[in-house]
Amino acid sequence: MVAAREELELPTPEDDPQLFRHACAALQSGIDLLTEVGGDFCAPVTDLNGVEIELSAALLSDVPKPRSVHVINVVGASLSKRVRFMRPLMNGLKPKRAGCVVVHNLIEGTEEVAAPSGNVNMTTPYAVTVKLHAGESR
Repeated sequence: MVAAREELELPTPEDDPQLFRHACAALQSGIDLLTEVGGDFCAPVTDLNGVEIELSAALLSDVPKPRSVHVINVVGASLSKRVRFMRPLMNGLKPKRAGCVVVHNLIEGTEEVAAPSGNVNMTTPYAVTVKLHAGESR
């Protein structure tokens, strides 16, 4: 981590102690997650209304359920919002539907678990695919 900080010319721990604390917390939480759930890193593909979507940096594991998909929340959105977005994507996961999605916040050490969507065509991601099929860009 120190070598990467130097290579990327990020602030020193003295210059930005909060950034350093967050980086250390995320690193430790990531190590704990890998130790706890195991699994394989991959970029699984899902199909939502005929649109293939590649999910980046997912961890496939059988914890807490078979075919669990673990995703790291790296944006400012809340875990609940990320889960709502991810749930419909779990239904069309290839080669087999996911058992659940687990979204993790490594800095806070929190997670939220949810089953795949029950009514995919009523979700925001599905509505986006309808617009894509209609040729709309927004």
